[in-house]
Amino acid sequence: MVIRFQKLQNEEIYNWQQFRCFQHFSWKTYRIFDLQLISDFPFTTQITPIIYSDTPNQRGIIFTCVTTPPLSLEWDQIFPIYPPRGHISNSLTGFSIYHLNEFHVLRFADFADFYLLENHIFCHIHNHDHLEIIETQLFSNVLSFWLERQGIPVLHASAISTKGHAIAFLGHSGVGKTTLAASLIQEGCSLLTDDILPIKSKDSKFLAVPCYPQIRLWPDEAKIITNNSVKINPTPHKLRIRVGDDSIGKFCNEEMPIGCVYIMERETQGYEHIPITITRLSARQAFIELTRYSFMPRTVQTLGYQPHRLDVFASMSRQIPFCQLNLRRDLNYLSANSSALLKDIEKHLR
Repeated sequence: MVIRFQKLQNEEIYNWQQFRCFQHFSWKTYRIFDLQLISDFPFTTQITPIIYSDTPNQRGIIFTCVTTPPLSLEWDQIFPIYPPRGHISNSLTGFSIYHLNEFHVLRFADFADFYLLENHIFCHIHNHDHLEIIETQLFSNVLSFWLERQGIPVLHASAISTKGHAIAFLGHSGVGKTTLAASLIQEGCSLLTDDILPIKSKDSKFLAVPCYPQIRLWPDEAKIITNNSVKINPTPHKLRIRVGDDSIGKFCNEEMPIGCVYIMERETQGYEHIPITITRLSARQAFIELTRYSFMPRTVQTLGYQPHRLDVFASMSRQIPFCQLNLRRDLNYLSANSSALLKDIEKHLR
């Protein structure tokens, strides 16, 4: 693989038309975030290989891991563009971003560096014991950064599809976005994405972009919803649940116009006793919440992508209904929560 990478680099084969050369190799093509991801990486996430399509309007990315970095660098002599000088990098991951020649480099000092070109992502691995973390970062921070760079804002949200529209749930980790989405899947809705939601603008509409057919739940939640789950790493207390095929529910692999957005808040105490309430938000409140629950907000702001993102959020907040959602967090109320929410969704989609 390293020899092929060096050959591609020397010949400057960095464009969409040259993707067809990989059809002669034993690589697979996947669809994620409406991208064709061409890779030899042994993914464990529930993404299904698709037939390669040489279509100009279908964006594609080649991803592979290499043992030799594309650039020879002395990292302690280079200043990142994120975090800005004078700021301390994330202490848990050593995360930083560099702009070097034609590359953006997302550096996770503990385990890997991701080198991003227009249609290629090369991962230089520091520690091969962290392949699952590399996969997790690719599907979260790395591809989110790539999308933001293309002008596609990304939200921290789960989303389902029903009646030809996407319904999104925004909130911080642990607030119950995935649990609610999984419950609605059991009621006949289709999964669009779990945790990361790219937003496209087309013909004055805002489209929710699908991710991959998988959700992650804590064991007590998973037991109520399904038995078709396996452990995942590096978070061994969560379960990976495939959506569609012979597992639970259905997966929607098409972009869907957003019909409504619900903001979910974490209750600090007594959450199991709160009533189910759904409150319509003003456009101003909706704009604030979109900004609050955008993905990688500090990174986007530092790199200068924020003005475009805010323009999109301002238009979304005026065109799409936003609601504050307070649900009973007790798992015994999953069915009641789903019923109340489906009635409200029906109202907005009339």
